[in-house]
Amino acid sequence: MQKLIDDLRLSRKFLLVGVLALVMLAVPLGLVLSTGLASLSRSATALSGVAPAVAVAQEIQLMQQHRAQAANVLSGNEAARAPREALQARSIEAMQAQLSAAQAYGNAPIEQRVRKMQSDWAQLTQAVGQRSIDTAESFRRHSALIDEQLDILRALVDSAGLALLPQPSGHYLVVAALDYLPRLSEALGQARAAGVALLNGGQADPAGQARVGALVNAARLYDRHAQGALALAMADSAVAQQALAAPATNAQKVAAEAFQMVTQKIVEAQALDTPAADYLRTITAQIDVQMDLLRKATEVMSDDVAARNREVRQLLITTTAIAVAIAALAFWILLLVSRSTTRSATGPAGARHGRAHCRRRPAHRAHHSGQGRAGPDADRPGRHEREPAGHRQHRFAKAATALPPVPARWRQAAWTSRSAPRSRPATWSRPRPRWNNWPAPCATTPTWPAKRLNWQAAPARSPRTGARW
Repeated sequence: MQKLIDDLRLSRKFLLVGVLALVMLAVPLGLVLSTGLASLSRSATALSGVAPAVAVAQEIQLMQQHRAQAANVLSGNEAARAPREALQARSIEAMQAQLSAAQAYGNAPIEQRVRKMQSDWAQLTQAVGQRSIDTAESFRRHSALIDEQLDILRALVDSAGLALLPQPSGHYLVVAALDYLPRLSEALGQARAAGVALLNGGQADPAGQARVGALVNAARLYDRHAQGALALAMADSAVAQQALAAPATNAQKVAAEAFQMVTQKIVEAQALDTPAADYLRTITAQIDVQMDLLRKATEVMSDDVAARNREVRQLLITTTAIAVAIAALAFWILLLVSRSTTRSATGPAGARHGRAHCRRRPAHRAHHSGQGRAGPDADRPGRHEREPAGHRQHRFAKAATALPPVPARWRQAAWTSRSAPRSRPATWSRPRPRWNNWPAPCATTPTWPAKRLNWQAAPARSPRTGARW
């Protein structure tokens, strides 16, 4: 591995460093993107299950009303025949809408259950219209089909992952709207149908009244659970607080009135003399308030999930854009540094860079390396190259004949400055410093000992001035 890296060009080494940096940036970015996209996918799947769930709740509401009117008709009230037939037509239309929503959702087991429900419901409504069953049988079959609808609703919630929403407000809204409120309406709906049958009979029935009392207690429990879930959802989301505070308070108040009415008119009544039509109309209006709260809660939940999805999508886009911009900037800077370093290391300017500061030294400080001279001696090698003595004397003689003659007073001044350094004027040039007083050599300058060794030749003197090179 080391040999492979050593054999790479300098630009390739920089490229390798850049690739490693990109990998380090891509790994956390990939984790963030995968988590965000998975959250968006789960939320989209959950939202796709809201429409069929609301269709099931709508059908449950109509089936409960039909159960009450069927009990009213089968117990001897002929005036309820027309309202029952109207409810039968509406429930069949709602059942077809439920089937269409299940087909659009794309879950084959749920679709098969809805088809079977549609067939069973058609048989039941036909039997009630022909009066081939009694009140008890109608109540039992209606309640069994409604329980099956509640199971279908639960299957939709589980299949779509509505109960697994990451937002606490969405989770509590789903629990309240698609679990507790449908069961609350079912408990009140059974109490409505059983109470209508008792009121049409006109005689006290302790067993029937006790059964209605148990239904009221179950409805109280579901109402308390629903209000608790709604309170948690509103505490987590300001949008839910603003949209559901008033409907939830009204629904709780209406539910308490329904409990009180059923208890007074049916459970604790000594004589069942309340008109069945008034009882049926009042309880139906109170149940409708609970179903309206269900629809409002599902709308708020859908809007909240959609808003959170938009925020997550925008965050992912922003994060990806910033990461790409940082990666592009880093790659561009790395490319510039690579080019600059490669040019400095391989170009002619880079080859002379190591000795550039030596050229800026004075001539008397750089004579040992051959640098800092001009004229005919500019190409003379330095002393560290150990030029033969004969070549050096020949070059000195050639340089002396090539240069113009130097005035005698200059030679005398230069010679005096070397022979008597203590008496020279202050304006003359300083003598060459000793070897051990020289500044630190550059990278290309060899280091010389402080004292001249015995085997080393004495430094040559210039033919012109007599100064040592």
